[in-house]
Amino acid sequence: MKAVAGQEYSDRIEAMRSGMKEHYLIMAEKIKNYLDVPCIATGHLFAQNTILSDNAIRQEGENDIHIGNLVQIDMSDFYQQFSYMALGHIHKPQVLGGKSNVRYSGSPIKMSFSEINDRKILLLVDFNGFQMESVAEIEIPAFRTIQRFKGNLEKVTEMIENFDNNHNLNAWGEIIFTDCPASSEIDIVKELALERDLEILKYSIQVKKRTDGEDDSSENEAKTLSELSEMDIFKMRCKAENLEESEIEDLVNSFNELKSWILEVDLK
Repeated sequence: MKAVAGQEYSDRIEAMRSGMKEHYLIMAEKIKNYLDVPCIATGHLFAQNTILSDNAIRQEGENDIHIGNLVQIDMSDFYQQFSYMALGHIHKPQVLGGKSNVRYSGSPIKMSFSEINDRKILLLVDFNGFQMESVAEIEIPAFRTIQRFKGNLEKVTEMIENFDNNHNLNAWGEIIFTDCPASSEIDIVKELALERDLEILKYSIQVKKRTDGEDDSSENEAKTLSELSEMDIFKMRCKAENLEESEIEDLVNSFNELKSWILEVDLK
């Protein structure tokens, strides 16, 4: 796809979405003479109604593709054209659109701390001619413990003291502090973790700013990409950095200005 000067951002998104759908329609036309064997389509993309791991804004460990992951394709449009659609890019295994032959198998290992609670599976698919007959999930065993610790310094220290690594490999840990410990205190916690066969790979400080009537339960609710606009994602990123409202407003204005400038550039 070639960008056109003055083209609306939404039009660029739709043009890319249409181009990708056209690609699968062309492939579906080409296989019409081979309907006595399984015909499997693949794709490395974001599909509509995709659920990310741990309510992540974007999938950690994956580079953004297709204009910030906003070009979402309704892959269920093609479930009858192909025996099976094996999709990649999303680490969380899932069926799309209620169609059992359109799936993300997910990553075989946990690629980030956002995937702590995800099952890791292989999919064994059986066919009878063109038709898919069954899909069996084969659980992939974990060989390393991946653990997240969240709380103030006292709580995190207590959790690490009580941590028990149940694998031969050193465990990997992430700490999310809800207070602001000193650097020296963080170093002590890391040393304590090493004594428990736990290596802290990542830590952050997250002091939540709440408004009256705000409900914490919304943090744990899974969101689909179709519910988010690029501006939603940008504002969520700003809030995750604990920026003041005035700072967010300035950044939003800069974001819109930059986006308008980009859309005026005719990329060759």
